[in-house]
Amino acid sequence: MDGVEIVGSRRVRSVKDAKPSSRTRELHRARRDTGRYKEIRWTIESSKTETESDLSNAKKMVKDLSSMIDESINMTKTQMRYIERLEKWGKGQQGAVVVAKRNENYEYTQVMRELEYLKIELFKLKLDVASVMKDKSRVKKEIVASNSMMLTCLATAEVLKKETEEANEEQVLVKLARIKALKELAYIEAQVEQ
Repeated sequence: MDGVEIVGSRRVRSVKDAKPSSRTRELHRARRDTGRYKEIRWTIESSKTETESDLSNAKKMVKDLSSMIDESINMTKTQMRYIERLEKWGKGQQGAVVVAKRNENYEYTQVMRELEYLKIELFKLKLDVASVMKDKSRVKKEIVASNSMMLTCLATAEVLKKETEEANEEQVLVKLARIKALKELAYIEAQVEQ
């Protein structure tokens, strides 16, 4: 008979045979959940760091493209002014002006193509930035939810730990009382036999 002592004609179950209480299981579950939430939080924070890095790179690219667009616009304006001056200066020299104008028109067309390309790239980049901002917002919400859940689990774990300690203290007192009762019973039985 495992965990059972026979004292006199009575059976007494030993305390070491008792299974862990549901509180102890809850405490272990809370600790395990806390570990999982810490892992999730670390994953979310590393994702947040990566997202912020992507956002920083995208902002830098937007700034560079904006600068290139401004530069192209300024160059186009300068070329247009130059063409206007040539037209005014060369009314008598039609042949040279026509050749110069063709070259300038070709360059102007090239600049305008570049400008259109840069505008498209800027638009794509703005879409990327919007996507990164959306991801960043989602990550922040996940961090807040994770922190809240972790705090709840920690509070539950603390309560369960206190309850387990109290139950252990009660169990020790019961065990001591049982030992004392067994000694008294043995003493009384010894007295009766004499």
